[in-house]
Amino acid sequence: MATCWGRTILKRFRRAGRHVTLIFGLAYLVGIPLFAAVFWDLRGDFYDGSAQYEPSLATDADRVLTDIRNSVLANRQDATGSLTVASNGWVGYLSSSTFTHLAAQADAISFHVGMEAAEGSGTSKIVAITNFEVTVQLLGPTLAADPNGQPRAILHVSVSELGIQTISPSALFVADTMEVKGEEGILSLSLSVDNELRDYWSDLRGFPSNASDSGFRSLYLSAMTITTVGYGDIVPVTDAARVWVAVEAIYGIVFAGLFVGSVGYRFSGGRAG
Repeated sequence: MATCWGRTILKRFRRAGRHVTLIFGLAYLVGIPLFAAVFWDLRGDFYDGSAQYEPSLATDADRVLTDIRNSVLANRQDATGSLTVASNGWVGYLSSSTFTHLAAQADAISFHVGMEAAEGSGTSKIVAITNFEVTVQLLGPTLAADPNGQPRAILHVSVSELGIQTISPSALFVADTMEVKGEEGILSLSLSVDNELRDYWSDLRGFPSNASDSGFRSLYLSAMTITTVGYGDIVPVTDAARVWVAVEAIYGIVFAGLFVGSVGYRFSGGRAG
């Protein structure tokens, strides 16, 4: 059907000759980045079921965990003047901490914290690597100001120790804001780090609108749509996204038909049936 329609239109462009084929071919190819720009603008309207397995998210996770670790260390230094955590007859060294295993939950995000600990006053030899699982609640953050007047996002955390009992888990996180300074079980983040954390949570749940490779993902979706391949790994979830996907699919069929028809028209010596 598209080929017949293409031949009919080609009769009107007979004088254009070989340029018609080039025009239709370029129109088809240019449609890929054009629709990719639209999909990028609507990137929050698509669900990507394979997003959590993409290597780019591992890079994003490392960045988020590094920013959280830096925030935790800075908070404790500002609130207590020390990077050691003493409780239950143990001393933990937050400066030796590692933050790993970032994972998404229903309304929270979790990660593991490992750190060196010594029994007693802290002068004894390191005898344990203590590990904690931290869950950060993402619903309803409270905004507060740090001592310099900068806005901070206040998030409540729950911490459980994995393995042997050493320091108190909640002592790892203390607030640095004026309203709740020194309170335990609080994660205080700058607004930019808080946004990073929430973006990554969305990425893991299949909505990678702010992932580092979201531009390439939009280009990939556009190419799969215009060629009508449609693997189904990325799907529209809003009416606006569905409309644009349908428009590109039709656009691709039309211009592919016009291009093929123009090639056939040229090789037939300009004889249209």
